[in-house]
Amino acid sequence: MNHWYAIQCASGKESVARKKIQDMFSGYKTFFPRRELEIRKSGKISRQITPLFKGYFFISSKTGMLCREAVDLVKRINDNSGTAILYNVIGMPEKENSIGSDELIPVKKNEMAALFDLTKGEEVVPFSSYLKEGARLKIISGPLKGLEALLVKVNSRKSRIKVAVDLFGKKQFVDLGASMVG
Repeated sequence: MNHWYAIQCASGKESVARKKIQDMFSGYKTFFPRRELEIRKSGKISRQITPLFKGYFFISSKTGMLCREAVDLVKRINDNSGTAILYNVIGMPEKENSIGSDELIPVKKNEMAALFDLTKGEEVVPFSSYLKEGARLKIISGPLKGLEALLVKVNSRKSRIKVAVDLFGKKQFVDLGASMVG
């Protein structure tokens, strides 16, 4: 059974710290969840992959990690890097005199399972598709089922959309639940 631990590192140095752990320690697997985003800069839109949790990634160990192992890991990575890129293993005691053979508390199994489900076995959460205003839709449930509609407005906070449908010889504006269209 694997125990997963969150590692805190310098923001923007997650990949570097992760690679150093992979190169220097054979007993740990790593997991660095990221997401694909559309970024608008100077009027241009580009897709970028960014960390899901800036300044954090995860390592797993087949056995529970002891405090002294975590301290050694941080020290060896930072000494090898020549700078402090790795800050700590989450769950380490804050008082230096309490660093004994105590086992760190791993990330809860259900929390790691949720991260693995979110990434669908990969480390990058794909870009979410969404409805854009002006899109042609088909209503798939409710009293207007089967009608074609034009998306006028999206209210993601309320999971509602406003559509224009041709009814009674003219355009009618109707608010629908977002799940009613396809």
